[in-house]
Amino acid sequence: MMVSEIAEMLGKAWASGSKNIRLALGAGFILLSLALLIKLAGETAIIVPEAADIISAALAIISALFIIPVLLYQASIDQRRREEKVEAAEKRAEEQPDETRAAWDLARIKLEEYLDRNLKQVRSIFWLSLLVMAAGFFLIGYGVLKVYADPANFNASIIATVSGILVNFIGATFLIIYRSTMEQAKAYVAVLERINAVGMSVQILEQMDDSDKKLRNQATVDIAKQLLELYGKIQTPAK
Repeated sequence: MMVSEIAEMLGKAWASGSKNIRLALGAGFILLSLALLIKLAGETAIIVPEAADIISAALAIISALFIIPVLLYQASIDQRRREEKVEAAEKRAEEQPDETRAAWDLARIKLEEYLDRNLKQVRSIFWLSLLVMAAGFFLIGYGVLKVYADPANFNASIIATVSGILVNFIGATFLIIYRSTMEQAKAYVAVLERINAVGMSVQILEQMDDSDKKLRNQATVDIAKQLLELYGKIQTPAK
């Protein structure tokens, strides 16, 4: 879970949560702020550094005990809402099997859920790749600085530099995975576009007057041809 997603979930929990949820978040943030202040005081020798480290670590752990359950609770609420949305679409499709729009809504909702999961994976892989590659460059720079500071550290610098190169190689591997995941996301978007095109066509047909069956049938045929041509199902014969 990325920082932006955590911030979004905390914002939802604060905006739509109960009084107890807001109290838990407030207490967690206050304790976390105190932990940072005490840690800073220890760094500036206002408080004994050893005592400051212990107190700040304890406060940080306690603040996590307030914040993490709220995150888990909000995640369960979001998951339940998505499941209810899918269940409602499935129930409508079962109750009205002859209604094309119900089947279209069900397919669209499920695909949007898959796409949302895929995009979250893409963001996670992207940021993980950046962090890993940044760590690799840090190790390489650290090795170079060590050897410039003292030539006697040549062996340690070699180890640090090689380690940085290996870490960057791992980051590059993550980028390859990121690329394949992006291709999968593009495929989901293409399918979603097709479903939306079919849904708009169905809406156009449903809004037509039933009294003119000839016009309705002709419009149905024309829309079907356009959809088939749009997605390459009809191949123009060679002349």
